[in-house]
Amino acid sequence: MRDSDPRKALRVTQPVAADSLVVIAASAGGLPAIREVLASLPADFGGAVAIVQHRGDHYPDLLPELLARSTALSVRQAAPGDVILPGHVYVCPPGMHMTARPCIQLIEGPHRKFVRPSADLMFESAARTYGDRAIGVVLSGSGNDGAVGSRAILDAGGRVIAQDPASCEFEGMPTAALAFGSDCVPVDRIGAALTQLLGEAQMALRGAGQSPVSSETSARATTVLLADDHRIVLDGLIALLRVEPDLEVIAHAESGRVAVQLAQQLAPDVVVMDISMPDMDGIEATQRIKTNNPRTNIVALSARVDDESALQIIEAGATGYVGKESAFRELATAIRTVLARRPYWSPPVAAAIDRHRGQQARFQAARLLTVSERDIVQLAAEGQSAEQIASSLGFTTSFVEARLARTMQRLGLSNLADLVRYAIREGLRSLEH
Repeated sequence: MRDSDPRKALRVTQPVAADSLVVIAASAGGLPAIREVLASLPADFGGAVAIVQHRGDHYPDLLPELLARSTALSVRQAAPGDVILPGHVYVCPPGMHMTARPCIQLIEGPHRKFVRPSADLMFESAARTYGDRAIGVVLSGSGNDGAVGSRAILDAGGRVIAQDPASCEFEGMPTAALAFGSDCVPVDRIGAALTQLLGEAQMALRGAGQSPVSSETSARATTVLLADDHRIVLDGLIALLRVEPDLEVIAHAESGRVAVQLAQQLAPDVVVMDISMPDMDGIEATQRIKTNNPRTNIVALSARVDDESALQIIEAGATGYVGKESAFRELATAIRTVLARRPYWSPPVAAAIDRHRGQQARFQAARLLTVSERDIVQLAAEGQSAEQIASSLGFTTSFVEARLARTMQRLGLSNLADLVRYAIREGLRSLEH
């Protein structure tokens, strides 16, 4: 019988998500290099490893079995929804792209730069999710896949290691990565470099007062407060989480105000908060809970994702967001992810965040327009040709064409209709014009 005290320690065996992710990308000639790198990693390597190896869709999927013979780490073929665990190696299956946002996601998308899986796609995903705890490794391969992704990891504060071209069978990929500032390391020293980088990252976490994640058992179950005014949904979520050995539902609330009161009394690790709640909506309740206890993690829950509500509850302090239609697939993963200090957004919410960031970037770009750029945009939106604008402003036609094209690119505008809408919104042109 479960003890009535919701905070009493409970030993569980469920491992938690890795703090750091190493993404190894390779193509032609890369398999021996991958095996050599994995063989040099210690059995207690505390990070997770993702493998992106270019290979034909029709080839037998023997890569996980081959790599497992070379390493003491646990090797598996990646599957959608896999929690990325320390000491594990995840191999992208043939014919798919792979991302870490923040659990494993597989995408049946077209080839990128003539290859699949895409190293750039996985590197960019790791940079967004892990930030300065992302590490990229570019091994032997032709072409330049991984170069753009290397830049993304470096911009996020992470590190990228490129195999010394002198030790490559094909030097195209590592040479392209080196152009963006990656570290050049001989293949027989990459494993040691990764172990050192991971050790430095764990020391930094300790210095910041955080414990690095390990695969050892947790001291107690994660306590969860559920807040939803639909009893059927609430019962379903309780039943869902009840079978998770590391998660314990300690209370539930059917209004926002009650959720705030219970969160203050019980200090749960995670609150799963429905946005549409009676008495006090989930956005205000989230803001109050985070004010009372900033360490409480909030996972938002909603039957319908709209950009405004999603952005508002994220602004209020939620670090996770799951749609109700996918809650039974994603909620447990979302809870574990936010506990690992990483955000978890369902794909529609991630798209809303990307749109918002794009709007912010365009707004910032608009604020930086010069006087001549604003004049050119205004006259173009009013229907004047490049020749007419040049005559009015005293420029050459080629100058106007080039400046207008550059300005539209900065503002994220692709055609004249976009330009007109932008000009109306910014007051550069009236609706009646």
